[in-house]
Amino acid sequence: MPSTSSPRAIIDLKAIQANYNFLRDLSAPAETAAAVKANGYGLDDAAHIAKAINQIGCKTFFVAHFSEALALRETLPDVSIAVLNGLIDQEHEEALARNIVPILNDTSSISRWRNFCQQKGRRLPAMIHLDTGMNRLGLGPDEQQWLIENVSHLDGFIVRSWISHLACSEEFDNPMTSQQRDLFSSLLKHLPKAPASLCNSSGIFWGKEYLFDMVRPGVALYGVNPTPGKPNPMRAVVELEA
Repeated sequence: MPSTSSPRAIIDLKAIQANYNFLRDLSAPAETAAAVKANGYGLDDAAHIAKAINQIGCKTFFVAHFSEALALRETLPDVSIAVLNGLIDQEHEEALARNIVPILNDTSSISRWRNFCQQKGRRLPAMIHLDTGMNRLGLGPDEQQWLIENVSHLDGFIVRSWISHLACSEEFDNPMTSQQRDLFSSLLKHLPKAPASLCNSSGIFWGKEYLFDMVRPGVALYGVNPTPGKPNPMRAVVELEA
C-alpha cells in the first residue's frame, strides 16, 4: 500500500515578525498594534502569532470578540487587548479581572461602561469607535453629535483611544479615504484629548497624515498585499505542503 499524508499549512512566524517590523518602520512614530482576530485571520494560531509579534515589541492587540480576548490573555498576560465588537454587560466583570479593554460602539455601551465604572469606583479604560464611513461598527453621525454635546458622559472612565476604520483604503484612487481622515480629524477637535487610530493595513501606505497615534494592521501581517496593483511589499507567511 502506498503511504499517504494529509496536506498541511506551514506558518512562518519569522515572516510575520518581518512584516510587523516593516509596517512599524513605515508607521513611526505612531504605535503599531496588531489585529489577530479570527484566530490570526484564519491561520488558526492566534496565540503563537501574537506571541511572536509581542517578542519584537508589539504591546497592543485587537480581536473581534471577547472569547478571543480571553484566549489571548492566557498567552500574553501583560499586553493591552481591545475587543472590536465590544462587551455585553455580563462580560464587564471578567473584562475588569482580565484587564481587557472594551471598544464602545454606541451611546448605550458608553453609558453602560460608565455605570459599571461608577459601581466599581474606578476610572477604567475603554476605546470609542467613531464611524466615519465603514458603516460596520461605531457611533454614527447622530450619536457623534450627541457625544459632542454630552462629553460629561465620558467623565467616569478613561478614553484610551478614539478609533475609526477605513472602508476603501486599498483603492488608492478612491477619495473616500481622505474624506474619512478629514471627518475623523474634525470630530477629534470637539472631543476630549486622547490618542487616535484610523489606519488598517492599506491605510498605512497613504502617508504620514493618516497615521495619527496608532495603526492597526491586520491582513498585511499575514502576507496579503496591502497595495493591490503594485508589487506586494510583504513577505509570504503561509506555505502549503502536500
